[in-house]
Amino acid sequence: MKTSSAPLSTEMQRLADILTDARRNEHYVPGLTPELVPPDRQTAYRVQDAVSKALGWEPAGWKVAATTPDMQRRLRSAEPIYGRVFKQFIVKSPFEFSLVRLLNPLTECEFALEIGCSLPPRTPPYSLEEVADAVSAVYPAIEVAQCRFRNADMPPIEGVLADASASGHLVLGERFPDWQACNLPNAPVTLYTGGTLRRQGTGAEAMGDPLNVVHWLANARAAFGDGLKAG
Repeated sequence: MKTSSAPLSTEMQRLADILTDARRNEHYVPGLTPELVPPDRQTAYRVQDAVSKALGWEPAGWKVAATTPDMQRRLRSAEPIYGRVFKQFIVKSPFEFSLVRLLNPLTECEFALEIGCSLPPRTPPYSLEEVADAVSAVYPAIEVAQCRFRNADMPPIEGVLADASASGHLVLGERFPDWQACNLPNAPVTLYTGGTLRRQGTGAEAMGDPLNVVHWLANARAAFGDGLKAG
């Protein structure tokens, strides 16, 4: 379903204003009253679009969350969710953050796939092969997600979607243009903090293959918004 061109309701515009101010001034949002919770996902993504437009920041990527059954259960979502990542928050490794400036941070190991040619809105949906052909490189990455809601004030999933699915920073490692040779589903992922092993897994934990995540996102954005753009 395409993004509606109709203006947001008074309540949803108020939510967009609240989230815009929270991002611009780096502060939390108290729990949402019922009338400020988007009634459905389409409306939530429209609020997300309105926040991006109001901020005027350059979008440079997308994050996709809830790509495992466990995360979908924790986020109370029946499908993946996505949000914009802005250019000034995509940095190169190594990078040091000031913890006091991060809002409810969550650190996650990621695969970042770079789009080499645009996948604009269209019908029918893109095939997996078409999406694979559009990918120009892959990066190992660390996402430092940030949510403008504290855990105690967490709204329903539609409120999180409006907050760009808690997008924050993305720290990129080395660029691999020959990404097909990386065998992403079997690529090992190991997370250490302070020298202590915290988690081990493989790329297959992300919907069986990180490429499947980009395939899902490409069709989600083609159906709802402006598709995926080169770069």
